[in-house]
Amino acid sequence: MARKKKSWVHRRLKLSYHKHTGRRLPRQQTSHGVLLVITLIAGVMMAFATNSTLEAQSLSSSSQSVEVSGVVPAAPPKEPATISQPLLIDLDTLAITGSKSRDTIVEIYNNNLLVGAGGCRAEHYSLKITPQYGNNSIIAKVVDNLGQYGPDSGTSSVVYLPQNRLEPQFLLSASSKYFGTRINEKHELELKIIGGEPPYAITVDWGDNRENDLVVHRASGEASFTHRYDTSGCYNIVIQSQDNKSAKAYFRTVVLVSSSAGGLISTGSVFSNIVAIPTLGLLWPLYLAVLAFIAAFWLGEKYQVRRDHDLWKTRRPRYS
Repeated sequence: MARKKKSWVHRRLKLSYHKHTGRRLPRQQTSHGVLLVITLIAGVMMAFATNSTLEAQSLSSSSQSVEVSGVVPAAPPKEPATISQPLLIDLDTLAITGSKSRDTIVEIYNNNLLVGAGGCRAEHYSLKITPQYGNNSIIAKVVDNLGQYGPDSGTSSVVYLPQNRLEPQFLLSASSKYFGTRINEKHELELKIIGGEPPYAITVDWGDNRENDLVVHRASGEASFTHRYDTSGCYNIVIQSQDNKSAKAYFRTVVLVSSSAGGLISTGSVFSNIVAIPTLGLLWPLYLAVLAFIAAFWLGEKYQVRRDHDLWKTRRPRYS
């Protein structure tokens, strides 16, 4: 029976000695084929891990962070805020004081118009508002950090009849946005300019001992202001304005700034992938070094086989 002829690739890659040397497969403990297969499988797994890690890094770079918001249910405030009898000061300002539950904010409404907000962690609050001409029916609404309102306070009434009325009366109001602002995140204050005569000079004190904003608005209606806080805390924002007739209006509100507003937390999967980037950066050189060692051992044994075979050919006996 004719012996099956081995392929050229097999003859080139095999490490067996010539059959007449008496040293056939002297290194049977070295299985380069198995080592190569295991190394290639490890390389494929590392390639997939590297790809997923780079995708996570790209996602993190584009959105800065991947976050999950969670809201822990809680009962709304049960106790209403109290409001003392307002006092007229400076002829055009009402001083409002009262008490409330801790860690809540109190909104002051005058004739159903939001005219100010105060408080945060303390159990007492005080602020100044601009009274309206005629009767002022003032109530306090308490709200927690989830936006849940408690019972309204009782109504406190004040009649304001100044000798010199400027028509239409100049007032300020705003939308209620107190919680949910993070450090270095843009906080937007939406102000409402009511009545008066334009233009309006408006000063905004953001409560963080930084320079106030001073702007001039040419018309009544909505006006937007933005600010960024670099430390967490509860800040009192005071807005003062004066119209073309020198009429003055005030509005005071608060904002709670935290390092992770709304209970935002980084997702563990993306965070772990990002942390794994330096690790993969160390593993790839080690993997390439292992491949280089396997190739070096194979080449060494291949050289040894070739050298012994050449020596056998030069020293084999000659028969006539």
